[in-house]
Amino acid sequence: MLPPALVAATDFSTLRVCGGSYVDELLAGSSSDLLFTANVASKPAYYYVLFEHQSDPDELMPFRLLRYIVRILARHVANAKTPAAAPPLPLVISVVLHHGEKGWTVARRLEELFDPDGRAVKLRVSGRQRPESAARMSGGESTASIAVTSRFRDNHSGK
Repeated sequence: MLPPALVAATDFSTLRVCGGSYVDELLAGSSSDLLFTANVASKPAYYYVLFEHQSDPDELMPFRLLRYIVRILARHVANAKTPAAAPPLPLVISVVLHHGEKGWTVARRLEELFDPDGRAVKLRVSGRQRPESAARMSGGESTASIAVTSRFRDNHSGK
């Protein structure tokens, strides 16, 4: 269920159950959840497991998970001894367990809710320069690394 690299990076001897629930009250009858802490790549992280007790998948599940993850991180910040002690925020790995007969047929990632047909243009600017400095180029070099990727579905290649 989990990607092999994530399993390899997780120190399961540090796995601990956290108390509380993050599910919306209105959905408490059809969903339940568990939160765990564990070290992933030697850093604290959360594993959030959501059990869906409904036969049809929720089309807005990635959005629901975002709300739950924000609640988890808000609790993390509130429990920090000082506001300065909260960062860096821990990774939250969410896992949804669903028992529908047809499998999961709706969006798996938040970005799919914004771009269901996969035609989004992604812009990623890396480096510590200000965005306006990234546009300055001379001799094929730039002051920041810019990668612009487009994801267009190619009907002929099956992607």
